[in-house]
Amino acid sequence: MRQLVLITFIILTGLSVGALAASLTIHQQGRKFSSDSVTIKAGEKLTFVNDDTVPHNIYSASSGNEFNLGSQAPGRRRR
Repeated sequence: MRQLVLITFIILTGLSVGALAASLTIHQQGRKFSSDSVTIKAGEKLTFVNDDTVPHNIYSASSGNEFNLGSQAPGRRRR
């Protein structure tokens, strides 16, 4: 029984750490991103935060990874 509790604790702890590591945030300010590049895996979350006083557009034109999230107002977050 004690071994089962220990195994359950290890699994739940591992899942909690994995969930925390699966979320990244990039800030935009002064026409710059807080990171030059990030690598994410399928299912992970990437959040963009506009810390500027002007709107920004978030998009990728990389072949196979195209997306356009549109205009992001100042102070807004977008995933």
